[in-house]
Amino acid sequence: AVVGRQGTGSSGINAEYGGKLTLKDHTINLFARPSPGPESELSGDELKAKICSVLEGRYSVLDKKLDLSEFNRDKDLVGIRAQLFVISNVIGELIAEKCADSLEEIDFSRNMLKHTGCIRSILSAAKNITRVSLEYNMMNSESDLKALSEHCPNLTHLSLKENPAKKLMEEAKYIAGIRRLFPKLIHLDDLPLPEKITFEDEEDEVKLPVTKQSTILLEPLPRQALERFFLKYIEIHDGGKGNRADLVHAYHEKCLFSIACSWRTRSGNEGKPKFPIKMPLELSKKNRNFRHITKAELRESRLIVGRDKVVSEVNEMGDTKHISHSLCIDTSTLEDNFVTAVLTGVVDCQTEYRSFSRTFILCPVPETSSY
Repeated sequence: AVVGRQGTGSSGINAEYGGKLTLKDHTINLFARPSPGPESELSGDELKAKICSVLEGRYSVLDKKLDLSEFNRDKDLVGIRAQLFVISNVIGELIAEKCADSLEEIDFSRNMLKHTGCIRSILSAAKNITRVSLEYNMMNSESDLKALSEHCPNLTHLSLKENPAKKLMEEAKYIAGIRRLFPKLIHLDDLPLPEKITFEDEEDEVKLPVTKQSTILLEPLPRQALERFFLKYIEIHDGGKGNRADLVHAYHEKCLFSIACSWRTRSGNEGKPKFPIKMPLELSKKNRNFRHITKAELRESRLIVGRDKVVSEVNEMGDTKHISHSLCIDTSTLEDNFVTAVLTGVVDCQTEYRSFSRTFILCPVPETSSY
């Protein structure tokens, strides 16, 4: 933007900043700003020497970092066409000659870059790069980072703050797309990425534990104790807010509690008026469903930790009546004295029916034959 300042007099014009010119029947505001002089005519060797001098002042030997931010605005490059996409080849040559083996980080921020293909020469020369900043540029999608992924496969830290791509894409898709390009990435936009969920062993030496042959459902006593646990839990839960404080005995001191919901969004109830088409507000505010809540920070804030907080949350739920013939119990094997159990079914919440699935990690108490 053009920045101006009024002169001291009504008709005075400040040569440096502009001013205000008052005529007979109207006023003209004049604004001025300094502009670079004509571009210098330098030979190839002279240009390379000039760029080398600038790079030496921007390279940190201690941090192994090269600062190329706002490169064309460097005060020592006035009069030279120094946009990165114009002189990428020269910078690439200098990096290859001077610091290719030691350089680990480059800051490309604020250079009006639309894609990383225009700095390919720099990326190919900096073969050991693990950290890159592309903040305040013009990247629109993950495809604009293709050259970066090709030449920097070991990238662990990347920042794309204030690029259109971050604003145009949903957060979950944005993170997933960047991760596909950079498998070793651990920090994105100055935030640590959550650990990747994989379905295959990435290292040959990692072995899954041997699965036990029998499950607790095949053992009468544990099975009966597990069923009693759930029936007692449901009885207390359906007893209303006044009774749910007794559920404190069912939870561990450091337990976790999370609510994940899905809901119909289309119109029409197919003749079942007690199945709503809109998620109740009290559930939408607590929902941690990955398909609905894409921001990791929001999901984290909705995770409830600690026995007292969990029981308080359960106590705030409305009146319920679990429909007994809809209940289904499934479990894992008993491993290290713990068992994962899942209770599913339908609950009548007075004004509507809700299907539910509750997952518990339970620890047996042999002394009382309970969980």
